[in-house]
Amino acid sequence: MPTQTFSITLPQSSADALRQMVESGEFATESDAVLAALMAFDEATSDEGDPMEEWLRDEVPAIATRMRANPAEGFTLDEVKAHLEDDLKELHVRTNSA
Repeated sequence: MPTQTFSITLPQSSADALRQMVESGEFATESDAVLAALMAFDEATSDEGDPMEEWLRDEVPAIATRMRANPAEGFTLDEVKAHLEDDLKELHVRTNSA
Protein backbone atom coordinates (compact mmCIF):
# COMPACT_ATOMS: atom_id res chain seq x y z
CA MET A 1 0.00 0.00 0.00
CA PRO A 2 1.48 3.39 -0.93
CA THR A 3 2.09 5.66 2.04
CA GLN A 4 2.48 9.36 2.70
CA THR A 5 4.12 11.06 5.65
CA PHE A 6 2.15 13.64 7.65
CA SER A 7 3.15 15.92 10.47
CA ILE A 8 0.33 16.48 12.97
CA THR A 9 -0.02 18.51 16.14
CA LEU A 10 -1.88 16.88 19.03
CA PRO A 11 -2.89 18.08 22.47
CA GLN A 12 -0.39 16.75 25.03
CA SER A 13 -2.98 14.38 26.51
CA SER A 14 -3.63 12.82 23.08
CA ALA A 15 0.09 12.51 22.39
CA ASP A 16 0.57 10.83 25.79
CA ALA A 17 -2.31 8.44 25.10
CA LEU A 18 -0.87 7.60 21.68
CA ARG A 19 2.56 6.95 23.16
CA GLN A 20 1.03 4.78 25.90
CA MET A 21 -0.78 2.63 23.32
CA VAL A 22 2.56 1.87 21.69
CA GLU A 23 4.44 1.36 24.96
CA SER A 24 1.76 -1.05 26.20
CA GLY A 25 2.12 -3.12 23.03
CA GLU A 26 -1.43 -2.44 21.87
CA PHE A 27 0.10 -1.03 18.65
CA ALA A 28 3.55 -1.47 17.15
CA THR A 29 3.91 2.19 16.17
CA GLU A 30 2.16 5.51 16.55
CA SER A 31 1.32 5.29 12.84
CA ASP A 32 -0.44 1.97 13.41
CA ALA A 33 -2.52 3.50 16.20
CA VAL A 34 -3.51 6.52 14.10
CA LEU A 35 -4.34 4.26 11.15
CA ALA A 36 -6.58 2.10 13.37
CA ALA A 37 -8.34 5.23 14.62
CA LEU A 38 -8.88 6.48 11.06
CA MET A 39 -10.22 3.08 9.98
CA ALA A 40 -12.62 3.02 12.95
CA PHE A 41 -13.78 6.54 12.09
CA ASP A 42 -14.27 5.57 8.45
CA GLU A 43 -16.29 2.51 9.44
CA ALA A 44 -18.42 4.51 11.87
CA THR A 45 -19.21 7.16 9.28
CA SER A 46 -19.52 5.00 6.17
CA ASP A 47 -22.74 4.80 4.18
CA GLU A 48 -22.86 1.05 4.80
CA GLY A 49 -24.42 1.23 8.23
CA ASP A 50 -24.58 -1.58 10.72
CA PRO A 51 -27.37 -3.95 9.61
CA MET A 52 -28.61 -4.27 13.19
CA GLU A 53 -28.75 -0.49 13.60
CA GLU A 54 -30.60 -0.15 10.28
CA TRP A 55 -33.08 -2.84 11.29
CA LEU A 56 -33.67 -1.21 14.67
CA ARG A 57 -34.12 2.22 13.09
CA ASP A 58 -36.06 1.29 9.96
CA GLU A 59 -38.19 -1.75 10.80
CA VAL A 60 -38.70 -2.12 14.53
CA PRO A 61 -40.76 1.07 15.12
CA ALA A 62 -43.32 0.05 12.47
CA ILE A 63 -43.49 -3.50 13.85
CA ALA A 64 -43.93 -2.19 17.40
CA THR A 65 -46.73 0.12 16.29
CA ARG A 66 -48.46 -2.73 14.44
CA MET A 67 -48.11 -5.04 17.46
CA ARG A 68 -49.59 -2.43 19.83
CA ALA A 69 -52.53 -2.02 17.46
CA ASN A 70 -53.11 -5.77 17.15
CA PRO A 71 -51.34 -7.82 19.85
CA ALA A 72 -52.94 -11.06 18.62
CA GLU A 73 -50.76 -10.77 15.52
CA GLY A 74 -47.66 -11.63 17.56
CA PHE A 75 -46.42 -14.64 19.51
CA THR A 76 -47.00 -15.51 23.13
CA LEU A 77 -44.00 -15.88 25.41
CA ASP A 78 -44.46 -19.66 25.38
CA GLU A 79 -44.47 -19.68 21.57
CA VAL A 80 -41.27 -17.62 21.47
CA LYS A 81 -39.60 -19.99 23.95
CA ALA A 82 -40.66 -23.01 21.89
CA HIS A 83 -39.27 -21.45 18.69
CA LEU A 84 -35.99 -20.64 20.42
CA GLU A 85 -35.71 -24.14 21.87
CA ASP A 86 -36.31 -25.62 18.40
CA ASP A 87 -33.67 -23.33 16.89
CA LEU A 88 -31.16 -24.28 19.59
CA LYS A 89 -31.83 -27.98 19.09
CA GLU A 90 -31.33 -27.62 15.34
CA LEU A 91 -28.10 -25.69 15.88
CA HIS A 92 -26.88 -28.33 18.32
CA VAL A 93 -27.61 -31.11 15.82
CA ARG A 94 -25.82 -29.26 13.00
CA THR A 95 -22.84 -28.45 15.22
CA ASN A 96 -22.45 -32.02 16.48
CA SER A 97 -22.97 -33.67 13.10
CA ALA A 98 -20.26 -31.63 11.38
